[in-house]
Amino acid sequence: MNNSGVVIRGERVVLRPFRPEELDQWHSARMASADDRTQFPVGPPDPERLCERVERSGELRHGTLDLAVDVDGRLIGEIGTYAEPGREMRPGLFFLSIALFRPQDRGRGLGTDAVRVLCDWLFRSAGAERIESSTAISNPAMRGVFEKLGFGFEGVKSRWDVDWAHYAVSREQWNVDPS
Repeated sequence: MNNSGVVIRGERVVLRPFRPEELDQWHSARMASADDRTQFPVGPPDPERLCERVERSGELRHGTLDLAVDVDGRLIGEIGTYAEPGREMRPGLFFLSIALFRPQDRGRGLGTDAVRVLCDWLFRSAGAERIESSTAISNPAMRGVFEKLGFGFEGVKSRWDVDWAHYAVSREQWNVDPS
């Protein structure tokens, strides 16, 4: 399994590849909310697919990147990019996803730090021109993270029986120096 790959350090979080021994914890965290369409709109996680994602975590492939969110050596969540289902992803476009596993880790700025450092890395090192993400309309905390970081609200999209608030930020809006 993968022991190398992208590692990004934030103020309080480290984004790093998942460790093989974290597979069960990742799967358990996902299964705890598997019936929540706002977390897993296409259904519960497949353990075999999750194992493959652990094996390639930390590697950016075709716009997809899986990273663990680590605080003080403890796995607290997942963050990454993926190809949005049913949509052609053009070069330079990334679709971001994040989940913090435990309620006690939310509301402390850790998700904001994780999104900030991943976006910085995508714009500086991965050729991002635009980063998009969606969250359930019913998730004001995540909407606040996007707005705090300069993502623009682009409207509501209904998919999988959920209303999603769609956000995006461009390289110019992020104000990244390409050098």
